[in-house]
Amino acid sequence: MTPSSTPPSGPAPAAGTLSDRATDLALRALLGFARRLPYERRVPFFGAVARHAAGPLAGWRRRALAQSGHDPS
Repeated sequence: MTPSSTPPSGPAPAAGTLSDRATDLALRALLGFARRLPYERRVPFFGAVARHAAGPLAGWRRRALAQSGHDPS
């Protein structure tokens, strides 16, 4: 095999901003924690995370209200 055709070893180098890396680390930790929960607890846990943390940060409620014709203000 030539050096250019060898597959990379290990994880890819970190790219993005410090904020991107912090977000990635937080999400990986959250997923790692959730994977240890039994299914019956994992599903409600992620529902709560989506409803109270991810949804407001991503603006999902505002977008849903805008799509339904309600004033999102």
